[in-house]
Amino acid sequence: MSDSESAGGRRGRSDRSDAMSGAAGEIVASVRAALGGAATDPPASAPTDDATPFVADGADGLLHLTVTERGKTLDDYATDDVADFTYRVAVVMSDAIAGRQVALRRPEDRRELWAEQYDLLTRLGGGVADRWLGELRRTLVSAGRSEDLLLLPQR
Repeated sequence: MSDSESAGGRRGRSDRSDAMSGAAGEIVASVRAALGGAATDPPASAPTDDATPFVADGADGLLHLTVTERGKTLDDYATDDVADFTYRVAVVMSDAIAGRQVALRRPEDRRELWAEQYDLLTRLGGGVADRWLGELRRTLVSAGRSEDLLLLPQR
């Protein structure tokens, strides 16, 4: 069982509407307000050709965070866990906001980017920022990028 399945979600194609409305739209609006995001910050309300994540309330009763590119679904995270869905929307949105605020000219600029993203996620409370930091740390370790661990916010 994958982490997403154990957290109440699953990955894969499934029937969903393309309009951001209902619970998914309300969650995006709430996260956008908390983080001070722009209306153009992902996730979007419909599929795009450039791999921008989008959200939808599925006909299957699940909340979907999906990535498509050139008409192909690359990832479709589906869950009934509102807290986990909110977390995933916040990570996507905070990455876009932090990326606008921090110009990545050198690899070490990721330190500032990740610090900004952590600070944005702390606005949501509930351990969201610490969860993100832990997941990022595990991803870097599993990818063999231990030198990047020194760039992570020290909290």
